[in-house]
Amino acid sequence: MYGGIQQIDPALLESAEEAIEEINSNTNLSDEDKKARVAAIQTQLAQIQASMTGTAEGNEVTLNGGTVAGKTYGGSVMGTGNAEGNSVTLNAGSVNDDIYGGYAANGSALDNTVTIKGGTIAPAASLYGGYSTTESSGNSLNFYVKDVTVKNLKYFQTLNFYVPAGTTAGETMLEVTDAADVSGAAIRAAVEDTTQLNPGEVINLIHTTESPILTEKTTYGMMDGKDQVTDVNLLQRTVGIKKQDANTIVLYVPGDSPITTDPETKVIPDERESGTTLISEGSDLAVNEGFESALAAHEAGWIEDHSIKAEFIPYVVLGGHNLRYDTGSEVDSNGFNGEVGFVKRSYHEDYIDTIMPFFEYGDGNYTVHYEDACCDGDQGYIGGGILIRRDKDDGFHYEGIIRTVVVYPAEISVRCVINVFVIECDSGAKRLPKVIRVVADILEFEGFRPRISRVFGCFGNVFCRV
Repeated sequence: MYGGIQQIDPALLESAEEAIEEINSNTNLSDEDKKARVAAIQTQLAQIQASMTGTAEGNEVTLNGGTVAGKTYGGSVMGTGNAEGNSVTLNAGSVNDDIYGGYAANGSALDNTVTIKGGTIAPAASLYGGYSTTESSGNSLNFYVKDVTVKNLKYFQTLNFYVPAGTTAGETMLEVTDAADVSGAAIRAAVEDTTQLNPGEVINLIHTTESPILTEKTTYGMMDGKDQVTDVNLLQRTVGIKKQDANTIVLYVPGDSPITTDPETKVIPDERESGTTLISEGSDLAVNEGFESALAAHEAGWIEDHSIKAEFIPYVVLGGHNLRYDTGSEVDSNGFNGEVGFVKRSYHEDYIDTIMPFFEYGDGNYTVHYEDACCDGDQGYIGGGILIRRDKDDGFHYEGIIRTVVVYPAEISVRCVINVFVIECDSGAKRLPKVIRVVADILEFEGFRPRISRVFGCFGNVFCRV
């Protein structure tokens, strides 16, 4: 299969094939005579081919299915001339023979590209960027798949490996059974941050089973923004590329790689802050509006019946809040708090004691605004407590409150904002050019001690619809 080809006139080739067939079918000729005459015709064709000039430039071959039995060329020049700026892209289907980004029999092969995103390549096939006997320069391989085996790997000056999502330690992207020559090439890699790779583990980018990889003057580097992995503890490490041994080039985590916290885990303290605010509002309600409502209920009952002075009187108080606070991100918090309790007051010579056992309930929602994402959630709590207060005749008072609450989890949703588009995200398989990962935790309170009961969120591939 050719994207573009410069070759002998097909009519001349057909005439030569007919002449060869006639020679081979002539019973009056010996085998030696047949070989000599066929060789003479082939020599003439080669001389004609070598005398021809032309170029193959800017041609493209894209395979989205089917099977290619023979060789695949982005651009091919069989005479004198250059193969420049040609490309072969394999998205799906099968290729059973060699793949050439560009082929120049008597010229230069410049800036040709081979891209492998899917499909199947036969193990006997080879990958060539820009084949030339004079100059091969600027030719690139873009490799997006794993578990591929080829015979040879040559004539590339840049090799870009995009490690597929879900690749694990010990797996191999490209296996070469014969010769791999990346001398003078720049090898780069990109890795998704959800890739699980820890210090001491590697992912094989290139591995040879026979001859050592030729790497004279080869350079290695990671692509910008695609050089970190995040482990299950949400700790990030920077990865690198190295030649591990004579037969293996790997992606690895250096032992001295600095450890940082995934910045997207900021949603965890923000969500915790929202839950704490909701509970704090309940405490304020009990101490302020709750106390005032209890006194009002007690005084109203005393007016009706002076004998209730030593009895518990019921009271109810309701409240709410609408707050925006800054944690480095803007957090909008809305909530409702309710309290039902009983109040009893005992009068002494120079002070009054108040006892208020109560039950409480709260419910709220929040929205955290990040630079390119929003996290929405609902939280609620239920619990109870007791407030004890002593008011002295000199104007001073003492009070204490004990509360036990449990925050119950509610739905937490995530909205991704990419440029000016607001997008709702659900788990799925389609990957966007930019996918953010948002992590949320659920708080559960035991007395006054918060703990994380579970962590979840949008990871890896996210399906988004506008």
